[in-house]
Amino acid sequence: MDAELLKAVEYKDGPVDIEVIMEQIRDYLARKHGRERVRPPQRAVAGRILDHDVYDELFQINHAYDQTFVAPYLTPVNIPLLGRLWQRVRGLAHALVVFYVNRAAEAQARINASVVRVLNGIVSSIDADQTPERVERLEKRVAELERQLKELAASRPAAPERLESE
Repeated sequence: MDAELLKAVEYKDGPVDIEVIMEQIRDYLARKHGRERVRPPQRAVAGRILDHDVYDELFQINHAYDQTFVAPYLTPVNIPLLGRLWQRVRGLAHALVVFYVNRAAEAQARINASVVRVLNGIVSSIDADQTPERVERLEKRVAELERQLKELAASRPAAPERLESE
């Protein structure tokens, strides 16, 4: 195992939390490859507003948004005389195509990172805005305003009916 990786992963006595270790490894790999690391929102269990599947999908996309690298892959050619030459020509053409595909994939990974950050922000804002305490405060406020409205309506004299003239 890489000595730098062992230094990057902090372990303290006690139970091992695999999620914390995985986050440390992801941070190390992002630093090593010079990439920006997008932080997923905290996965709070209480007070969830959105469907459970939304949080799971968001968790998955936070770990897969930048996995767009295309590796070269060529099947061997078994032609006796021209096989090696044909394999070399195919290899050069394939390397050129993979180079440009990977450049496009890097650009797409940057776009994906922006989209993931926006989604994380939206979900975090929804979660923060819809806490049970806030909902309870708003319900109390609505009840108080309804009570005031009833008092106001009870204290006003009834409006006389208008007579319509012909």
